Amino acid sequence: MGTERLQEIAAATGCRVDRQNGVIRGVKIIGRVSRNGREYTARALQDAAGLYEGVKVNVNHAELGQGRRYEDRIGCLRSVRSKDDGLYADFHFNQGHALAEQLAWDAENAPGNVGLSHDAEGRTVRRDGKTVVEAVLSVRSVDLVADPATTTGLYEGMADNAGTSNAFPDHTAFVDSIRGESVDSAALTRFADAIRE
Repeated sequence: MGTERLQEIAAATGCRVDRQNGVIRGVKIIGRVSRNGREYTARALQDAAGLYEGVKVNVNHAELGQGRRYEDRIGCLRSVRSKDDGLYADFHFNQGHALAEQLAWDAENAPGNVGLSHDAEGRTVRRDGKTVVEAVLSVRSVDLVADPATTTGLYEGMADNAGTSNAFPDHTAFVDSIRGESVDSAALTRFADAIRE
């Protein structure tokens, strides 16, 4: 058993944007299974819900060894709740932020373009060849990112509003989803890690 730094990303589907009040309701913070090769126990996420309440949300992850800049801050999480497939919250965003309009548009029209990624510390064990997170010990930040690891968009449960699956059931679907897009090295690394599992 050990502790390790956890960075996982959750993504979006559906339309739950309250532009007037600057709230995106029902965003998924983290799912149970990560493309980074980790599985979170239901208990770990249930117990961690309080750690995410009021957590500030930033744009992108900070560079290693760098602090957060003021302009990175875009909002915070409130009303965190645990469901069978992960943690959800209401994302209160700064309507005056330079990316606020883009965020609201993506949340309404292309929720898979953006997701949340936590940067946390957790207690892990290896079980059946997998890294299992038994507890989230602390949360450094939750960041708005383009390539989620534990979900496929801001709201994603296992099915969107139309009842269709948003998870990539196999690696072929993932490759098809990014075909023709510019893919950064971090996304390719996560994909390679997923294939190895």
